[in-house]
Amino acid sequence: MALAISDTFPENSKSGLWLLFIASAFPIHIWAYIILLRDISWVAERTNFLDALGFIGYGLSFSLVESALLWLFLGSVGALFLKKSNPEKRLILLSLLGWIFLLVALLISLKNSGILQAPENLIPSLENCPLSDWLLLGVVAAVLFPVIFFILRSSLNSQKFISVFKKILQRISPLMGLYLVIDLLGLLLILIRNLIF
Repeated sequence: MALAISDTFPENSKSGLWLLFIASAFPIHIWAYIILLRDISWVAERTNFLDALGFIGYGLSFSLVESALLWLFLGSVGALFLKKSNPEKRLILLSLLGWIFLLVALLISLKNSGILQAPENLIPSLENCPLSDWLLLGVVAAVLFPVIFFILRSSLNSQKFISVFKKILQRISPLMGLYLVIDLLGLLLILIRNLIF
């Protein structure tokens, strides 16, 4: 699997793979930190400090696993379907594909948590429909696909856009390295919590 993904960026394999990982992991980590900061106070009040630390550890570990899975998925898509395309364009295309996937997952998460109004409330006939999440996904895809296709088509032909996109990912790189260190500390917290307590 690793060889297949490294084939996605043959010219500069390590750099391309790292930038794809940053594009996969950064939005997931931002969302994880928003949730952790929002929920940590009531977790600490409800239980104790060690449970709150465990909550943080599990949240960080899940964000690391989600990032790795999305990175593997995007790398596999690149290796299977985009092998012959320009590596820079491939990086942007795969990154944007990952962000679209994450945006839809975020919308479904907000809908399930009650923050976003569910389509059942907007369209009463959907109230008993077990596939309302898929309907939401289909509507978002139908609305966004033409817009995304137009943006991708115009942006992938612009060398300036490609250069700016890569620079943004490179500037996020040190912050993502810090997030990975914090994720590893989260894994360590889980191990200590489960082994000692």
